[in-house]
Amino acid sequence: MSAAQSGRIDAFLKQAHKCGFSKELLTVNELLVESGRVMFKKMKSPTHCLHMLLLPNKKLDYNLSESYVLPQCTSSTYKRSFVNWCLFDFQ
Repeated sequence: MSAAQSGRIDAFLKQAHKCGFSKELLTVNELLVESGRVMFKKMKSPTHCLHMLLLPNKKLDYNLSESYVLPQCTSSTYKRSFVNWCLFDFQ
């Protein structure tokens, strides 16, 4: 999404908040990040249809939380993919 498109959507959301259609002022970036976080949480379930896109878990003895192997990104298309965005931002 371009900056111009993001700005137009933000202006629409601001006007919706001003007119009382929304209780809180939101931005398109906040909506994208929150929806990505929710989707990634669902993807971690082994029964989810997108779970197979995730890389295998790291084996760490000292860390009790779940951690994934981070991929080596070489192309710009690969860097912008949803799964990589989730792995680098929400892990």
